[in-house]
This record gives sequence, C-alpha cells and structure tokens, in this order.
Amino acid sequence: ARAVLDRALAAAATARAAELELLVWTRLLRHELFAGQPARAIEWRPFALAAAARAGRDGAEIDGIAGEALRNTGQLVAARERLRRALASRDPLRGDQRALIEMNLGSVELAAGKSLVARPALEHAHDVARSVNGVGHPSLAIYLDKLAECDRARGNLRAALARHDESVALRTAAFGSSDRAVATALYHRAETALEA
Repeated sequence: ARAVLDRALAAAATARAAELELLVWTRLLRHELFAGQPARAIEWRPFALAAAARAGRDGAEIDGIAGEALRNTGQLVAARERLRRALASRDPLRGDQRALIEMNLGSVELAAGKSLVARPALEHAHDVARSVNGVGHPSLAIYLDKLAECDRARGNLRAALARHDESVALRTAAFGSSDRAVATALYHRAETALEA
C-alpha cells in the first residue's frame, strides 16, 4: 500500500492535480500513523500542508493527523495546537472527521491530567460520532473507551466499567468475540477493574 501511495503521490504532483495530491498525502500520513510511525507523520506535515495550500485548503485533516501523531509521542503542547488549528480551519470536515479530532483533543487534555477539561470534549465527540454513524456503530467503542478513561481518572470506576462493557458489546456484535478490537476493549476494561 505504501509503495502504491508513493507512486500516486508522484503522479498527482506531476499532473498538478492539487486536490488528488492532498488526498494522497492525507492517506499517506494516516498510513504511517497506523503503521506505528508517528514521527513520519509529524516530519512530513509541512509537505502535506504545501499540497493543501496548492489545493486552496488550510489542511485541517493533515493537522488532525499530525496532532494525533504528536499526542502519541507525548508532545502534548504541540498536539493541542495542531488539533485546535484543525478544528478552527475553514476546510469542510465531515462529522466523523470532526469527532475524531475532538476526541484526540480531549485525549490530549486527559494525558495532561486535565480530566475536567477533557470530559466535555470527549462527550461532544461521542455525541457527534453517534449522530453521524448511528447508535450501534462499532466506531463508537473508541469514544466509550476514552470516556471510561476519563471516568477512571476522576475516580468514578463504576461508570468507567459500564462504559467499557458497552464498548466490548459494540465490538463483539460487529466483529465477533475473537477480534483484536474486542481484545483491546477487554484489556482497557481489565486496567480499570484492576484499579477498582
């Protein structure tokens, strides 16, 4: 996939297809983030933003990905700045994109020990994702896990466990009990149960 993305990026740049080049940069940065290479997503951000400028965009999605990468590497101040920039952008964002950026911003605040600031952002992100994807959509599980993490940080372990149970149920219904996503949700629940 990475090799094909590289070829697509070169072809889009050669053809001066600015919108397509921006789309490919977005996919490439997200690929690197999911492949466990957040440093590459951070390093390549300026090149992707240049493509966004050529397409007449601010690069909100690029900043959202870079913000998530910065959060993953513990650079919370820079992550907060990128995610806020993404949310303030004039670029059109789908509801699910906005929800993901808001969730990552809430996660930054949570990692900084600011659970009171994180909670409204995480709740709003969950509400937006639920309205876009529907009540039983498995993507809601990640929002529930973050809200559970927030509940745990505030000492409300009963609420945290209930959210984890809902997350496990959503993922199990969508993917079956042997899926990696279910195992991840169970792991997060076990962390909370150990603390309880």
